[in-house]
Amino acid sequence: MICLADNDILLKLASCDLLASFFTALDTPYENIHFIPSLKHMLEKRKRLREQYGIGVNRLIDFLQNISPIPYPTRNDDQALLNDIGGIDSGELILFSRDIPASDYIIATGDKRCLISLT
Repeated sequence: MICLADNDILLKLASCDLLASFFTALDTPYENIHFIPSLKHMLEKRKRLREQYGIGVNRLIDFLQNISPIPYPTRNDDQALLNDIGGIDSGELILFSRDIPASDYIIATGDKRCLISLT
């Protein structure tokens, strides 16, 4: 199973020291976990994140050494449809517009607003 994870869920799991436990529970090996490509840059540049998540930021930076950015091409038609839905930010747009068969992956997000917008 491939897991595409957004920034928020990874930060929240890292702040609770639950990254490894979460992906073990999903039975997802590290090579099948992918993050939004902008996450590394975001972690380096935002002092507020360090204040809010503390050591969780360092845990996540270490965790990112074992996983890779989302490598799949975007389905432009899906991206255009999702752009028209309010409540979906650019990170979730990347997650939901990947060109992967639905049975092969799961999306991990902590964004309630996004999930409500999709229903």
